[in-house]
Amino acid sequence: MGAPELSDHLQRVEWRLAPEDGRLFRRVWTTLIPADTQALQPEITVMAGVEDLHIRSYWSGLGWVDGPINPMLQNRPAPSAEEDDDRVGPAAENYSDFVPLAIEVTLVTTTWGEITLIETLK
Repeated sequence: MGAPELSDHLQRVEWRLAPEDGRLFRRVWTTLIPADTQALQPEITVMAGVEDLHIRSYWSGLGWVDGPINPMLQNRPAPSAEEDDDRVGPAAENYSDFVPLAIEVTLVTTTWGEITLIETLK
């Protein structure tokens, strides 16, 4: 049996749009907690001809709002570092309100027009 594929593990992914030339880049951390820069893979171009990118998020009680942040929580203090029952970090109720129910990403492209992607998070 060979080594596991990179896609067999949970990863952290970063996306970047270079507005100067319309390229969309992706790079992967091979871990969810990127403490070691050795876990950072090289950036790759995944699409050219991207003119713009819009993000909206869906929140219970609010619906769709522009951007990834709940406007009702913007001035709320950050989650506390109190441990939960298993003593491995903050209790879920301390940070789950900061995660939207869904994210919508719309790419505006020169070739295909608008491409909209929706991902549920909870």
